[in-house]
Amino acid sequence: ISAGEIGDTYTDSNYQGKGFFSKLINFSREEANNNGIKFVYGTPNNQSLPGYRKRANFDTINTFDIRVMKMPLRIETILKPKVGWFFSILGDILFNIFNRLYLALSTIFIKCDKAYSINERLDIPEDWDSFWYSASTNWNFIFTKNALSLSWRYLKNPEKYTILYVRSSEKLVGFCAYRILSDESGTNLVIADFLFLPDHVSALNNCLRIIKSKALNIGAKSISLWCDSSSPYFIFFKKNRFLNFSNIPLICYKDKIFEKLKNIDKVHFVMADTDNI
Repeated sequence: ISAGEIGDTYTDSNYQGKGFFSKLINFSREEANNNGIKFVYGTPNNQSLPGYRKRANFDTINTFDIRVMKMPLRIETILKPKVGWFFSILGDILFNIFNRLYLALSTIFIKCDKAYSINERLDIPEDWDSFWYSASTNWNFIFTKNALSLSWRYLKNPEKYTILYVRSSEKLVGFCAYRILSDESGTNLVIADFLFLPDHVSALNNCLRIIKSKALNIGAKSISLWCDSSSPYFIFFKKNRFLNFSNIPLICYKDKIFEKLKNIDKVHFVMADTDNI
């Protein structure tokens, strides 16, 4: 079915408290429905979530448990308020050394199958749609990732994404897409998307090894991603030292689709399925 996300909503401070938020949400949802978009969803923060519930008839889909997972790589800013600049820098250096040693020894603790080959490409492989069809049948909820969608989301995007394609015996079995974000606070690496054939989920370990190495080499403060706790990928991220930080509420209008989604499992939902990356 067709879907549309309600992204950011702002109201001028001079006009807050006049019901504009709910009017905007309701108008957007009705406009989308009139244009054939059946599933209207959002991932609001704690400030706007109550407004969606009280004034727009949206609610959280409880069968989704989307978790923010993060691997801290730098701890200077965390330590500085507690121990001062000198010990925070010292602690950050030691933590960086630990991460590099752990990465070097990770093949002992985390299995990386040598049968997998991983390549970066700036185009869509010819056998992508065949892979997508096989991979998608394992899920009850997943956003379309056919060649047209993938090209629009990553290759034609004005922001730069890196896509890792994974093969086994020349067969495409999975992919990861990530983006590097830099601002005045530092650099972070975000894993936007990932998907593998059911028998090749362990190839995620191989991708994460490359991604962690990249993050360390550019001095990234962290690596982050979204993953549903029921997903088979969740355990692989935990074994790779990703911490379970918080929950992302997925909401939609309380209609027939909402009722259907209350009873599903096998959910695949990643950060790239929203405007958050």
